[in-house]
Amino acid sequence: MNILFASMPFDGHFLPMTGLAQRLRRDGHDVRFYTGPSYAHKLQLVGVPHVPFRRAVEINSKNVAECFPEIGRLKGRERVAFDAEKIFFSNIPGHAVI
Repeated sequence: MNILFASMPFDGHFLPMTGLAQRLRRDGHDVRFYTGPSYAHKLQLVGVPHVPFRRAVEINSKNVAECFPEIGRLKGRERVAFDAEKIFFSNIPGHAVI
């Protein structure tokens, strides 16, 4: 079976799936992982091929404040809404493969 895992480049999104990806690969499945380039080394360590973002912008815990300087002022609902819009939804077109 061909399996593609896809994850935002945040440890809380990425790390929980790596054990399952490794297991499925050991069981003989063709497993690959689509995520940002900052996770290429971790995927190499666990033996799962990396499919890097091509057009999507990699926003992660290390560069989020650089990408969005205003993020530090936001709290509560405003922060959740901001994260959803700017980090997740606005990047969707970059993930589309057409």
